[in-house]
Amino acid sequence: MTRSNFRKSFFESHKPYVRDAVTELLAGSSESSTPGLAGFVIDMFCTTMIDVANEFGVPTYIFFTSNAGFLGLVFHLQMIHDEHDVDIADLKDSDSELVLPSFVNPVPIKALPSILLEKEEAIPFLNYARRFRETKGILINTFSDLEPHALRSLDSYGKIPRYIRWDHF
Repeated sequence: MTRSNFRKSFFESHKPYVRDAVTELLAGSSESSTPGLAGFVIDMFCTTMIDVANEFGVPTYIFFTSNAGFLGLVFHLQMIHDEHDVDIADLKDSDSELVLPSFVNPVPIKALPSILLEKEEAIPFLNYARRFRETKGILINTFSDLEPHALRSLDSYGKIPRYIRWDHF
């Protein structure tokens, strides 16, 4: 079993437990003065839980533990794959550089994280980016003074959820 298949089956197998736990919490909150369920905040790899949040009719927010530059990279790779049928894993031995809107300078393909250059791992990563677009927002591990260029570039990826950085809190 590949790492990505393991990851997917692991999170899928937890959906019933999360569903049951939330149902139990909601049953308890209707009997007390505690507030109800406002939404789900999920890790960037737990996109299968978007389905559970949808079952409860609440929004989902992604906690993206990497920085805005990497989020832009993921969205860009997903976009060029879907719109131009480019598979970055096919270029892993290339000396080419990618011009990425979220990076100031071109990035050598060989410098990309290895997970993005392995076909079995890259496709699930692109699926994460697709699922990110279904959420209400993305909490990014950054602040505007650290990554002004990357944050501005996120607007160039079309329909992505609102993003929130730490200096917004």
